[in-house]
Order: sequence, then C-alpha cells, then structure tokens
Amino acid sequence: RREDGLIEAQRSVTTYEELVARNRDAHLPDLAMSVNNLALRLAEAGRPDEAVVQAERAVAMRRELVAASPVYVTGLAHSLSLLARILREAGREAEAVTAEKQAAELTPDGRPSGPAAAR
Repeated sequence: RREDGLIEAQRSVTTYEELVARNRDAHLPDLAMSVNNLALRLAEAGRPDEAVVQAERAVAMRRELVAASPVYVTGLAHSLSLLARILREAGREAEAVTAEKQAAELTPDGRPSGPAAAR
C-alpha cells in the first residue's frame, strides 16, 4: 500500500510543520525525520523530482540541527545517503556522488550509511 504510506508521510510533515511554527527547537528534529520519510515515499512512488526537493529539504534541516548540536550528525548522514540514492535514480549521478561523499565524511568508517549504501 505505497499510496497509503505516502499519504501518511504527507500528513506527518503537515503536523510537524504546524508544531515547528509554534516551537521550532522542540520539533525541528521530528520535522526533518518526517520530511526525510516523505522523500523516501515519493521516490518509491516514482516521483523523483518531488523526492529530490524533499530530500534536499531534509538535508538542509539536518544541517541546521548539526550546527546546533553534533548529536544530529548520524541523521544528516542518513539524509545525505537518501539524497544520493534519489539523485542517482533521477539520473543525476554527479550530484549523487557529491551527496554520497558528504555522507561518508560524517560516518566513523568513512563509508556511506542508510539507503544509498544498499545499492
């Protein structure tokens, strides 16, 4: 039920966007995770252009979180790995390689983690 997952992911993003409007610091990590999940669902639904936009959005949020606290580095690495996978599926290899390298720089063993690593 891919479409159900996509609908739920969109609802989750909407909910967290509303919460972030009230208290950004408390809810931005959850919004970033929800946007990342939406990007994955869009990619699975064959909507790569929309998936790239959401994956880039998740990366931007997670970069903001990492700037405030290094505890979010793993989340950023996972978002970058997902972005790399989506870019690759969209035929944007050079951008995918860049995102993959950025993800690898954030992991202890220097290897990509998350969805891109499974290719």
